[in-house]
Amino acid sequence: MVWKTKLQPEPHRRYSARDLAKELNVDVDVVMETLNAIGEHAVTPAKKSLEEPVRLKVYEHLGRHPARQIQPVPPWERRGTSGPQKRDEVGASGRRLGDRDLRATTFSPKDGSVGLGNSAYDVAPAWEDASWALHGFTGTDRDAWRVFLRPGQAKEAAALRDAGFLPEDLGVDLHGWPVFKRLRAGETPAEVKRLLDRLRGSAGSAAG
Repeated sequence: MVWKTKLQPEPHRRYSARDLAKELNVDVDVVMETLNAIGEHAVTPAKKSLEEPVRLKVYEHLGRHPARQIQPVPPWERRGTSGPQKRDEVGASGRRLGDRDLRATTFSPKDGSVGLGNSAYDVAPAWEDASWALHGFTGTDRDAWRVFLRPGQAKEAAALRDAGFLPEDLGVDLHGWPVFKRLRAGETPAEVKRLLDRLRGSAGSAAG
């Protein structure tokens, strides 16, 4: 008698907001706010209810690129009885995938708080300095803005400057949420500037 065994598909991986915050190296409240901004919902930061499409949306909303997921070797591709072996598949670089190819390694920036929007729209590295100069920034101005922005975001810095922001304004705590986080979550510069001016006006009145 021949027994037929049906292979069960691997369960879809689920993530919690805390998992994504750890991946992105940001506070979990940033992930929770981002989920709200993209129309998703997480009951608690620890509940693993977010599937891969939602994870990708969070990365895209925060202007980040998810690291490549390492796929395990399926049982039917393993050779021998001592465990999984290296496969002799050939990658795009012409080297066997079993060999280490440093060009295929994905790195993520250490500081998850830097930058607004999608990094795909940043100026190319070769034009970064020229872009800052074109928008009227000195080297000192550029360094001040780059505490919160990426090197290729001179255009974004110019828009914030024209809206009335100073570089140090981006770190101001605005009702429990820093200015740069509000901007990164999708609030417009005009909206955030109004809130900031209102906050400073209230503080000035209280001091008087």
